[in-house]
Amino acid sequence: MTEKLDLIVVALRCLSDRITLIELRAPDGGALPPFTAGAHLQVEVPGVGGRQYSLLNDPGEAHRYRIAVARRDDGRGGSVGLHRVLRLGAAFTVRPPVNLFPLAQRAGPVLLLGGGIGVTPLLAMAHELAREGRDFELHCAFAPDDAPGMADWLLRMPFADRVHLYGAGTSAGRLDIPALAAGADPATLVHVCGPGAMIAEAEAEFGARGIAVASEYFDAPEPEVAPSGGFEIEVSGREGTIFVAEGQTALDALRAAGIAVESSCEAGVCGTCRTRVLSGQLDHHDYILSTEERAGGNVFLPCVSRGCGRIVIDL
Repeated sequence: MTEKLDLIVVALRCLSDRITLIELRAPDGGALPPFTAGAHLQVEVPGVGGRQYSLLNDPGEAHRYRIAVARRDDGRGGSVGLHRVLRLGAAFTVRPPVNLFPLAQRAGPVLLLGGGIGVTPLLAMAHELAREGRDFELHCAFAPDDAPGMADWLLRMPFADRVHLYGAGTSAGRLDIPALAAGADPATLVHVCGPGAMIAEAEAEFGARGIAVASEYFDAPEPEVAPSGGFEIEVSGREGTIFVAEGQTALDALRAAGIAVESSCEAGVCGTCRTRVLSGQLDHHDYILSTEERAGGNVFLPCVSRGCGRIVIDL
């Protein structure tokens, strides 16, 4: 089990009516485990469970973690629960940083595209790129209620001359991804984070020009095919099998059988519930496993993915 950290809130700033910037430090002010651009923290929200938030400060800073959380009243309760207990001096338990969305290190100009709160991991990338003197641009679009406050904050960044803002309260209109793709250098490294529709558009437009796109979803898109059909799970070292009914997730079935499986997003985008598979055919519905991982058939995300017939897992 990954070691946990106990951190305290030392600074808060309202970036809009629903987005709060949070700074976390160790109680003794000491150094924290290092992180790389694109990494996230899993924060234990009281009464809710673990929720993941991208680190947005410079990875070169060893003394603090900074995250921004958008309150979503129609979400799964994590952001609302966090805002409910948020105050200076509040203590939170977190897991050390994990990176599923790393910054590409090969040569070439870098284009960062962010939608809404999806800009957060891109800010850590921008800090690193600016510090290293690399060629990059950051383009980000915001909802009308968020745009003024986010614009004021971003335009005070040390790399403000590389920032292009879109939305109400900014000088630009809509973020035009097709136009950016049409004018991009073929060697461009594209990183995009935001809503599914934005990512799909970026992948289509840049992909048509042979430009690879690294992406991270902040909202899971609708599945192309709704998972269906029941199947059985055998847990290695445990007697009996667990039946997963049609319409039930493997994660829920495992928990109903008394087996604890850690999770966060429960939408196939974070990887917290990633589980080793020893045998059996898999039906993947996640958004983070690579083509090679899927082909290997030895890992799946039980929050959204399924088995065919019977699978054996290792927990």
